[in-house]
Amino acid sequence: MIMKNSFKSAVFAAGCAAGLLGTYDAHAATVPVGGYLYNTINWYATNTYVLTNFTYVMSNAVLNIEPGTVVKGVSGTTLANFGTLFVTRGGKIFAQGTAAKPIIFTAQDDDVNDPFDVVSTGFQRGLWGGIVLMGKARLNNVQFGSTNAP
Repeated sequence: MIMKNSFKSAVFAAGCAAGLLGTYDAHAATVPVGGYLYNTINWYATNTYVLTNFTYVMSNAVLNIEPGTVVKGVSGTTLANFGTLFVTRGGKIFAQGTAAKPIIFTAQDDDVNDPFDVVSTGFQRGLWGGIVLMGKARLNNVQFGSTNAP
């Protein structure tokens, strides 16, 4: 959460200095997302996407996220209902924001027009699940990783 607020503050300050940033564009729709994503999916800056639970970009699927898109994750009472985006091995995500139109991943209750609304003092865990990129990397724990330990 601290990184998000620092980043938002830096973008807000840079945008104001350059005269680029007032408030984010009003979003046309709030789109709930959850479960398994297949094929090619496009997320547009005109919408706000809410990760309602575990959301998986499956193998051979492509998720394209436009600059300026806001993605929010819900906080949950159990592990499985946290808004979390998993990009599985073989899945692809293309998300390249700009200083004027950043792609924002944040908690559902965050007001993206106010860089100071989520308090950044101390750790605030459980606001949402985050983004997980899966691949072929080894685990760092020998007990659970391969049998040929270093």
